[in-house]
Amino acid sequence: MKLKIRGFEWDGGNIHKCQKHGVSLDTIEGVFFVDDILVMPDIRHSKTEDRLIAVANVNKRYVFVVFVERNGLIRPVSARFMHKYEVEYYEQEAGN
Repeated sequence: MKLKIRGFEWDGGNIHKCQKHGVSLDTIEGVFFVDDILVMPDIRHSKTEDRLIAVANVNKRYVFVVFVERNGLIRPVSARFMHKYEVEYYEQEAGN
């Protein structure tokens, strides 16, 4: 899935939640600018609007970001570094 990004939507409602796992805002935004980003629907948590999941390797660490896209703006909902077993599974499935 190719995203057309006009910018990011940050406010008091999502900054703290995204940073609580030690991921900086720059790293979260960086996920959306790497060539090998994987974007998929977050079916389990999409209730009122379509949530998406992005996974990418940024600065040699895999980052998992839940977000919504609103008129070209990316609004991160949650972000964390992936656990070792998740990275191993992802790399095996992706053939990396």
